[in-house]
Amino acid sequence: MNDIIQLSETVANQISAGEVIERPASVVKELIENSIDADSDHITVRIKDGGKKKIQVIDNGKGIKPDQIELAFARYTTSKIENADDLFSLSSLGFRGEALASIASIAKIEVISRHQDEVKAKKLIIEGGEVKENTTIGAPIGTDITVTDIFFNTPARYKYMKTTRTEFRHISNILNKEVISFPNINFKFSHDGKKLLDTPGNGKVKDTIYSVFGKEMTDNLLYIEHEEQFVKIQGYIAHPSYNRSSRIHQYFYANGRSVESNLLAKALENGFQGYIDKNKNPVAFIFIKLNPILVDVNVHPTKRRVKFSRYNTIMEVLKKAIKTKLNSINTVKKIRFNETKSDFNNNKSKYESFKKQEDKQDNKGKYKKEQLFKETKSGSYRDQKPRTVIKNYQNKRDEIDLDLEFDLKITKIFGQLYNTYIMCESEEGLYLVDQHNAHEKIIYNKLLDKINDNQNIDTQSLLTPINIELSNTEMDILMKHQSVFADLGIYYEQFGTKSIIVNEIPVYLKDENQKNIIKGIIDEIITKNKNINKAKLIEESLKYMACRAAVKAGNQLNNDQISYIVNNLFKLDNYDRCPHGRPILLILSKDEIKKEIGR
Repeated sequence: MNDIIQLSETVANQISAGEVIERPASVVKELIENSIDADSDHITVRIKDGGKKKIQVIDNGKGIKPDQIELAFARYTTSKIENADDLFSLSSLGFRGEALASIASIAKIEVISRHQDEVKAKKLIIEGGEVKENTTIGAPIGTDITVTDIFFNTPARYKYMKTTRTEFRHISNILNKEVISFPNINFKFSHDGKKLLDTPGNGKVKDTIYSVFGKEMTDNLLYIEHEEQFVKIQGYIAHPSYNRSSRIHQYFYANGRSVESNLLAKALENGFQGYIDKNKNPVAFIFIKLNPILVDVNVHPTKRRVKFSRYNTIMEVLKKAIKTKLNSINTVKKIRFNETKSDFNNNKSKYESFKKQEDKQDNKGKYKKEQLFKETKSGSYRDQKPRTVIKNYQNKRDEIDLDLEFDLKITKIFGQLYNTYIMCESEEGLYLVDQHNAHEKIIYNKLLDKINDNQNIDTQSLLTPINIELSNTEMDILMKHQSVFADLGIYYEQFGTKSIIVNEIPVYLKDENQKNIIKGIIDEIITKNKNINKAKLIEESLKYMACRAAVKAGNQLNNDQISYIVNNLFKLDNYDRCPHGRPILLILSKDEIKKEIGR
């Protein structure tokens, strides 16, 4: 065993930096929090190349005293606490005294800071933890810190940094959390000289949310406030009809500090239980105030993960705050029915056009010659192929067509059960077909076949383009994956810094909420895998689109629609599972029926 030695301060700082400074976003977070703790009300953040080349944070706070500027970059030096007991009554964001020392040890830093009681400022230059310059200059009150060449002296760490886009997104997400927590501060943010964020700084949380996420989300927010025992809940939840496919728009704050907590996320979901689909996630900005002794922020170097004492009580109070609000409003989403059964023949519904939407385009995206249809006495449209006609026992005046081009012994189609399942008779027994899962499978396979055959997905231009407001992170993802969306039949262009204009969409989605579907695809990309390859990304997006375009459980179908689903489902090689793996078919065998009846 080698002799035990004491590590140099520089090496110790570099080791510490591995825990505190994970990536450029960590630098931004630490510098911003120092600016906030210095009572700044204007903070400017400028980055280059996703923060890999340059990070600059300028504030108008109290500044650093000239005789303490070098001390600020030494390890375990802080103005926030004096002893261990102060950890139980923290009012500042920083307290460890490790961040500046860690940053200085793995980057090049230029600091210009003028204390509020001084007429001159100090300029300090540090490279790899070593002070290169300490001079007196003129500057306004506040601190201006520029960090360049992050990890320049730790190449093993540098090579693990991700692409510019990825590092930018991490920084953008950090900023979103911080600016919402401090609405009284005016934050400005730019990347490679492009201005991306400018918050009002007027102290209003909702106005700050608007500056980050735009009008649509803000218009759907509901204010909540509830106080019980030692916990006070304030903030905003979105109307249940405004939801997302992931948790990316759930923000939690404990005593003003942005925190991550699966327990709080679970409490939020419990509060929305019964008001929102189980596969959807609520949007929320939750501020929790409680005695500092009940929350421990000293469990991880990043200070994001926290531990709560009496967390069961906190979860119950949060759940109650949400339930109380939702119970007090009308949460029913209003829908407009475009047509009724009586005028079906005069207005072709989205279901009647299933086959035309899927089969009428050639490789150039032009419509093929339409198949000939004739109107029968029952008033439904049918082609003229020979077929077996099965009576619908729900309405004997109507007929359901059975046109199976394969050896499947289905002898009757009875109709719907609970407006969710299609009932069929076969020699094997009784088939129950889930109409949503079946239609989703049909749409997915047809879309995937077009992609695999290098054909264009059927699209239609929008007379009124759709405007979608986005956060910086979402905008970056959309512009990166524009070709992927084009392959999916979604065409758009950037409109300003905060929104896109969608000009063309797949025919399948023409009667759906296109805005929510596009947002859902963005969520899928963010949540599942940011670095997913293009083929897999298209596959996952097609699953999402097919699911949204398919008929829903509870939709009453007419005979043509039922016939279409059955005839097309059983033409597939694998018709037992939908693209997401859910079962399509349930079979009650003829033998089991006989056995239970006692025949």
